Amino acid sequence: MHPTAVRRRIYAWPSMITAAAFYAAALSLETTQGDDGFRVGLALASFALFFWTIGWDSTYRYTTTHVSTTHFLLTSTVAWQDVSAVETDGGLYLALRDGQSLSSIAYGGSLLGTFTGYRTHQAPGTVLSDAHRAATRTSGRRASDPVRIHRTLAWRRGLLATALTYTPVLTVAALT
Repeated sequence: MHPTAVRRRIYAWPSMITAAAFYAAALSLETTQGDDGFRVGLALASFALFFWTIGWDSTYRYTTTHVSTTHFLLTSTVAWQDVSAVETDGGLYLALRDGQSLSSIAYGGSLLGTFTGYRTHQAPGTVLSDAHRAATRTSGRRASDPVRIHRTLAWRRGLLATALTYTPVLTVAALT
């Protein structure tokens, strides 16, 4: 089963548009500025990759049995039965049975969120809460079992994004 991603549209789409603008500027500079544009183009492509990472890739993903969050290259996955609650106080995070928590860069706390009550976190919080309730109806684990957080290096998406970002930039630089 393919995991469902929960993205903050107001955060993901502007970062993707910014990434595309930086990337277009990088390619434009390389084709018009020659050797001088290469370093600037490479820097702008790096910013594009950074914006993609924090705005699109860093999010919550869930299935009927597990939920995960990715921070740059590290993905933390936990079974829904190990989640005690989905909290939206001070940012959107998963409170685990043992007192730990899992959060996402895209749903972190902020000064503006403190004043507005984290309104942009409410709908994703509801989606995750509903998924949590549905998954814990048929719990196969006991509450006394230890919480298991599976951490993996999420290198495939990052490697693909890096290749898609730098291959055209380096190709244009080599051809000009």
